[in-house]
Amino acid sequence: MYYQTDNPTDAWVNPLQSMRPESLDEYHVFCHFRNRPLFVQKHTTTVNLKQVQEKYGKQIMVAVGVSMPNADDSTRLDDIPENYLIRLCQKSFAEIVSSSLKVYAESHELAVKRLAALVKEFAVGKGIETPKFYLVMRDQATGYLDTATVRLTDEQYMDEAEMNLHYGEDFPAWHRHLVNSLSSHSQGITIFRGKPGTGKTTYLRKLMVALHKSHFFLYMPMKLGWMLSAPETIRFWIEQKQHNPKRKLVVILEDAEHFLMERGADNASSASDLLNASDGLLGNFLQLHLICTVNCEMDRLDKAVTRPGRMTAYREFSRLTPSQAQRLATAKNLQIEPQDSYSLAEIYNGGQCQIAMKKNIGFEA
Repeated sequence: MYYQTDNPTDAWVNPLQSMRPESLDEYHVFCHFRNRPLFVQKHTTTVNLKQVQEKYGKQIMVAVGVSMPNADDSTRLDDIPENYLIRLCQKSFAEIVSSSLKVYAESHELAVKRLAALVKEFAVGKGIETPKFYLVMRDQATGYLDTATVRLTDEQYMDEAEMNLHYGEDFPAWHRHLVNSLSSHSQGITIFRGKPGTGKTTYLRKLMVALHKSHFFLYMPMKLGWMLSAPETIRFWIEQKQHNPKRKLVVILEDAEHFLMERGADNASSASDLLNASDGLLGNFLQLHLICTVNCEMDRLDKAVTRPGRMTAYREFSRLTPSQAQRLATAKNLQIEPQDSYSLAEIYNGGQCQIAMKKNIGFEA
């Protein structure tokens, strides 16, 4: 339906009767241009949806988004925009998603003009790829797996000085080891263990930013984890590999205790699915790496998961000591209250009272 000439035809004169809208956006547009010519112009690029919303918020006619757990508080959901239909004026509309811009207008000249203006204002600079990961979803009607793109638009790379502040002096060296392992070994399991708020998810986001050009990250909700090696989903995994032949495939499972704990009557098949996906026959074919976060103690995990050669890397995300916490708070101009230990969440989201340490306030040798 992408018409790019001004020669009128019956299909343009009455598009609502001659074509079937494939989306709610098209339905609105076709109703508006019911008995008038319709021209469509499209450009594929990375789009800054945040800027689009800021400028055209009051002109949005249709908005579609995805809700996913907040990185710091899993009880809350963050709204992530996916698609906007905007009325630019009485003679033109724009359908904008994170990967393309499309303009509907009453003439070819107007469609081209409007599209050029949108590209100039909202397209991310040429050669710059916004870091992103893909949320795995299951269609309730068909049962098939699909993905939704989640762009890390405002996420910044964490350098080694920041890693030292947030996770300890030994963390930069461990980070380098992990990056080398993920780059040289396609298969295996990496485990992050730590209590809520200690920075596991924050580091995952920074890791995706650091490796977004070489690795393809898929985030799989825990309730779908059993589908990692289910026969009916093998086609989905093959397609992910075919679409990204030059990038290594990484699947993230948060709160994955159910799949990793020592096998019993209630989780035997789940653990087997995960092991098969990591280095069984399916894992050998897909060359898939699993990054799992857990809260339980390591001695409760299945020995088959943690054996040498299968577990590529492991990291304990601990609460910070008072001196570590004060060092971070000083660097970030934050105020913290005295206590025995601190999570990163408590430091960044805690009270605003001035810390009152008896002595040795500040950096410690």
